[in-house]
Amino acid sequence: MTTSAEVKRWTRPLLARHPDLLLVGRDLLLRPLNHIYRAIRFMGSSQRTYPNPTATFGVLFVPPSVPMSHTFGLDLMVGHSTESGFAAKLSQMTDDALERGLRRLDTIQALYELTCEDGLLWNVAGTGLSHSPPLQAAVLAALGKLEDLCAAVDAELAENEVGYLELLEEGLIERERGGRNNWGDHKVSVANTYIARHKDMKLLADLAHRNDRASIAAQLHRWEAQRVEKLGLKPYWQPTPFPLELS
Repeated sequence: MTTSAEVKRWTRPLLARHPDLLLVGRDLLLRPLNHIYRAIRFMGSSQRTYPNPTATFGVLFVPPSVPMSHTFGLDLMVGHSTESGFAAKLSQMTDDALERGLRRLDTIQALYELTCEDGLLWNVAGTGLSHSPPLQAAVLAALGKLEDLCAAVDAELAENEVGYLELLEEGLIERERGGRNNWGDHKVSVANTYIARHKDMKLLADLAHRNDRASIAAQLHRWEAQRVEKLGLKPYWQPTPFPLELS
């Protein structure tokens, strides 16, 4: 697997050319860090010479039950570090990822506009925000689009709430029955994951129905602070108001 020392060596020229980048662990973090996490991530692969950098972004103010992003990001196909053109490819593809994607995601409104439909960001399918209703709900809440928030939550619950409650019940019965090839634990885990997400969506929707903007903002700030603390990003984070609070 790619080592931290190799990541430091590969990214040194990038950091020299882009003062808004900062190497944090294996991530080239794009600053400022407010509500949206933007980075080039060097997670590596099973082959040490194949670093597989990925341009990635995530919403920091989503509840703990929800992943920060609904997409795996954009792989930068730079090849093996032993190839002669590796440094040039890494430089060019990093520049492209920054200019075509990450730097454009500088506000919640920009993220919303670039992910309101599939393919608007990096021309990649699966980037539409509607692929993750809980994430969509948090973004709509932060923007103050409370009618859209309530509609999105109502649609998700109408389509899936009963199904996950039934899956939970089914899993509990199977787990209690025991025996070989028992899928009960898996079904219970999946159901509980989505039930927790629905609970957080309902929390935002209930506040939105009352037009309680102050409580929505306070909840989003709490979730964001918790996420930043968990990720170890507090030294780089700059807390700022949500559009909801400024409208």
